[in-house]
Amino acid sequence: MMSARSLEGKKRGHRRAQTTVPNFSNDLAELHLEEEDEQEDSIRRLRRSSIRVQHLKDVSSGNKDSSPIVRRKIEEISIRTGAQFYDVIAKWEELVILKNGDMQVDMFVDAYKQILYVLDAFGSVFGIIKQDLKSQMAKTKEQCTRYGVDTLQKMADIDGKNGKGTQSLIWLKRTLQFTEVMLTKMLTGIALPEAVDYAYHNTLIYAHPFVVRAIAKNIRFATPDTQTFLSRIYKPDTQLVSLGIAEFLISLRPRMVALVSFFNKRKYEDHKPLQSLPEAVNKVNSK
Repeated sequence: MMSARSLEGKKRGHRRAQTTVPNFSNDLAELHLEEEDEQEDSIRRLRRSSIRVQHLKDVSSGNKDSSPIVRRKIEEISIRTGAQFYDVIAKWEELVILKNGDMQVDMFVDAYKQILYVLDAFGSVFGIIKQDLKSQMAKTKEQCTRYGVDTLQKMADIDGKNGKGTQSLIWLKRTLQFTEVMLTKMLTGIALPEAVDYAYHNTLIYAHPFVVRAIAKNIRFATPDTQTFLSRIYKPDTQLVSLGIAEFLISLRPRMVALVSFFNKRKYEDHKPLQSLPEAVNKVNSK
């Protein structure tokens, strides 16, 4: 009789044989859906690592679409460990952009809540930011309920530029811009504290009052290093976490573009640097 371990190995081998990977190179296909073999030699590990690094560079620069292989691997880990990281990717991908660029408030808030899970990995330094985001989400949804509408643009058009709901949504948009810049820079190899500093000085600093700027400009000194941050999300494979973050950014950017474009069209965003689309999107559009 075969041992349980041998039987599991046979099942794993069968699942690999059944896996098809449409529209991806053989190299990327080596990001296995299953746990890597215990006997995997150092050359294979090094090659797989270099493939992942190149894939990260391509995704963060806007030169590559998402990978179903990476997503399924993260989904399997999430199911097995109870981690939420797959939901961060999935909820943003499920957030439907309507024909006019509008989005349903319930789906938007559900997706936005997933970002709080990522912020947890920063530790207590982002605790105040989390509370502020929760408040802004609540105000946005409250105003939609007040006006009897179910989408973001409908609410903002009734609420007006200086309305409570509109201003809350603008701050949610700005925080998405900060998050996108920060994570994109981190994936290109910039240390997380420096990525946080760069993102702040290119986004939120323009909208913050002087007192807040004086405090926020030092946030990088309380930011964990990249490896610690990634380990807090999933310690056994931090490189896979990086790939997952790249997948999240792929889902996030089109929704960000919809928000930025709407507020630019209405002239509701007063700060020019915060009227910009993500760098990765601009690079693709300029090709």
